[in-house]
Amino acid sequence: MSSLLRVLSYLKPFRMLAVVTFVCAGPATALELVPPYLVKIVIDDVIQSKRPEMLPWVLGALLGSYVLRNLMSSMRVRFNNLLEQKAVHALRMQVFGALQRLSLSYFENRSTGEIMTRVTSDTEHVERIFVDGLEGLLTASLTLVGITIMMFFLNWKLALLSLLPIPILIVCAAWFTRRVHGYYTEIRKSVADLNAYLQDALSGIKETIGFNQHEYERERFETLSQTYSQNSLRAMFLWSWYWPGMVFVGSTGTVLILWYGAGEVLAGELTVGQLVMFLSYLGLFYTPINEIHSLNHMLQHALAASERVFEILDTKPEVEDRPGAVRRVEVAHCLLSFVFNSGVLAFAIDGLAGATGGAKGVVAQEANRK
Repeated sequence: MSSLLRVLSYLKPFRMLAVVTFVCAGPATALELVPPYLVKIVIDDVIQSKRPEMLPWVLGALLGSYVLRNLMSSMRVRFNNLLEQKAVHALRMQVFGALQRLSLSYFENRSTGEIMTRVTSDTEHVERIFVDGLEGLLTASLTLVGITIMMFFLNWKLALLSLLPIPILIVCAAWFTRRVHGYYTEIRKSVADLNAYLQDALSGIKETIGFNQHEYERERFETLSQTYSQNSLRAMFLWSWYWPGMVFVGSTGTVLILWYGAGEVLAGELTVGQLVMFLSYLGLFYTPINEIHSLNHMLQHALAASERVFEILDTKPEVEDRPGAVRRVEVAHCLLSFVFNSGVLAFAIDGLAGATGGAKGVVAQEANRK
């Protein structure tokens, strides 16, 4: 939860865009509730009451609701995409700035491929929180609240029956979240290991060819690739049981509504149109629930990636500048002399001075970098 809140904190500078996205999502969600009610009118008031003159007006209202809903959805998607790209850009810039401030030892102890994976691949997965997670969770939550209110307004008994599977769904979702998050942490690590090896293998391809190590390098790559595949299959196998199971549990709500609702229709307590309308709302009720399950699956992968990104941001450099410090190196005269001694290159630096007297050490350290 802390990682998710930290990711969402990048939306604060763009809160106005978030408000506009929310404003567009509200009417779009409300318009989702109109079609089932109009279908009920067609069944009860047009067909059973034999009032065909109402049909053109009802169909016109139905078509109009579809047009307005999709227009508002288009605006919501447009503003949401603008919002998430601004937030992701801010995250990328902060990560790159953090890398520039880190000490050389951080880069010496990690491969270039592993660092690049955090900046590119892991950041890309964090982006899914803004692209799919934020928008999907917003629309699904609004739809769920609106439909729940509508169902209780129509028939509180049927609404209570439709809520019976919800506790099971919540318990299973909590169990799945705990299990799959660890799997995705391993997946992100295996991706980083694979990219780190690939970067090293490509940079040393001349040595591989020169010493005829093709088979050895192929076996190393195959081992890392197989580890990545196995970690991915573990998460997918868990999802293959979880998703159909959740859909089945949700389907039991439809069975309960049909069982009780049919009896109400036969007893004259409900009309056919009212039962059909409630079943339509029930279908809309479980749709956002299933979407939330899918979003939870995606979010666990994204949150596992975010932890690796935030590890860079939370790493402190070994040497930090004092507040207000100015980087300055003055070169009055610089003489470098090089001497080969038993095959070892040695050099001397004269005349290089800095504010702290450590300029020679900096040049020497940089000269020793491979």
